[in-house]
Amino acid sequence: MRRSSFPPPRARVSPAAASARPLRELGEKQIEALTVAMIVAPGVYVRNRMFDLFTSSGARRARQRAGIVRGIVPQLARATAITLSGEARGGETAFVLRYIIPAVHLTRVVELSATELAALRLVAERGNIRALPPCASDRDLVARSLARLMDGEASLDVARLARELAAPSGE
Repeated sequence: MRRSSFPPPRARVSPAAASARPLRELGEKQIEALTVAMIVAPGVYVRNRMFDLFTSSGARRARQRAGIVRGIVPQLARATAITLSGEARGGETAFVLRYIIPAVHLTRVVELSATELAALRLVAERGNIRALPPCASDRDLVARSLARLMDGEASLDVARLARELAAPSGE
């Protein structure tokens, strides 16, 4: 097989993407809000459509945490000995979820923030899993967290990416 001495053709870059400014790093509150968004609506912030967003370490961390929390939901349907305890960690409360799935000899311990726990409860309820019933304040906590996506400078980057994705490819 003959190889060409020319480099492979480069992908065409839209003028909007070429002039785009680099993304800022996300703050802790925006990372938590992005995590919650990926938990409750996993198809909205996807890496393949928003590749520039996921070049930031905060977005990658949010994606990883959301995957962990969403992975808990199907396991809760088969879990026994479910315990949830709160532990004070530097002024905030971290929740420790422990459960056992005897059929596969699995014991799992997961540390969650209050917002991640609220999102987990709501997603589990949506899936008819009654192992962790939601509290009255869970919906409000998740809504306040999602509202943070529109706060500050990070929201400008998310909004810019959304506009670029919505624009027809011919522009």
